[in-house]
Amino acid sequence: MSEVLLRALHEHGLPEMAKALVSPDFEVRLRTIAATDMLGFSARPVVREASKRLPLKELRIHDLPLAQRTTAIIHRKNAYLSPAAKRLIELVKRQKKEGDGA
Repeated sequence: MSEVLLRALHEHGLPEMAKALVSPDFEVRLRTIAATDMLGFSARPVVREASKRLPLKELRIHDLPLAQRTTAIIHRKNAYLSPAAKRLIELVKRQKKEGDGA
């Protein structure tokens, strides 16, 4: 579970979660949340998309100080990049430029 979330619970005098699901499979986590009384922690666009096919509901938390996450594409220097990988990098760079207003 996110350290930020655990810290926020503690600062507000709330108990830590009694159970936690740790899985690298995001779909498993979403389906478990949809089928149980467990809560999940995810980005809003992910929840909105998943709620189109699963019975999920977004609960907005206004006072939760979340750090912005930076995502990067990394690869070994001078390594072969498939055409698909090169295309993905091009798309990300284009989206970044459009987001910057360029």
